[in-house]
Amino acid sequence: MSSMGELAGSLAQDISTPVHAMLMDIEEVKSRVSGHRYEPGKDPAPMLDDALLRGEQVSAVISNLLAFSSGRASDMKEAEVTEIVDHSVELAESVLTTSSGLQFRDVAIHKAYEPNLPLIPCHATELQQVFLSLFRHCVMAMGEVDRPDYSPEITIEANNFYDALWVKVQHNGKGLSLAEQQVLFEPFFTDTTGASDENYDTSLRLSYPYFIVTEQHRGQLAVTSDIDIGTTFHIQLLLR
Repeated sequence: MSSMGELAGSLAQDISTPVHAMLMDIEEVKSRVSGHRYEPGKDPAPMLDDALLRGEQVSAVISNLLAFSSGRASDMKEAEVTEIVDHSVELAESVLTTSSGLQFRDVAIHKAYEPNLPLIPCHATELQQVFLSLFRHCVMAMGEVDRPDYSPEITIEANNFYDALWVKVQHNGKGLSLAEQQVLFEPFFTDTTGASDENYDTSLRLSYPYFIVTEQHRGQLAVTSDIDIGTTFHIQLLLR
């Protein structure tokens, strides 16, 4: 139940951000039209275009949720993990943003895929949710960096080692403390003072992606991090 709450919280955040922006655009256009206030360079049409874009973002999140709910019922099918990653990047560019204003589409994405990677048996929509959750965690960490010379970057690597594929997702944002790393994949968060997790941001939890990788796909999900350098997520997916 905690993992489902985490998923619901993350999806609610993905939906609420573009909806809020869309409502603000529509309200502003309504105000200008009713008062016939057309300031130079501030025609309402671009604001309507922005509202339309936000609506498309919401539609993308809902489509992803519907695909997830229907895809889980099927058996595992062989798929290219790099295609799943690339699709997740496209979706993240449409929906992920932070309270600081950093948007995922403004992040430099570097990819290093080993050629001719073998297919893996998987639930593709579940793995897409894993990568989307990791990207959300990355962009929020990068949004916490406040330096004039800072350029947010994510590096994604995919390689084949023996009987498994390894995918690394690395960002150069604010890293995790040792205490944060120890509880990152736990369904319930308790800090070192024993405080409850009532106010803990569910978007920072990764217990649900951990469950998908370890339980549904018999793989491994681990993290290494440095506060001043960034964080790397390590994913192992078995080939059979």
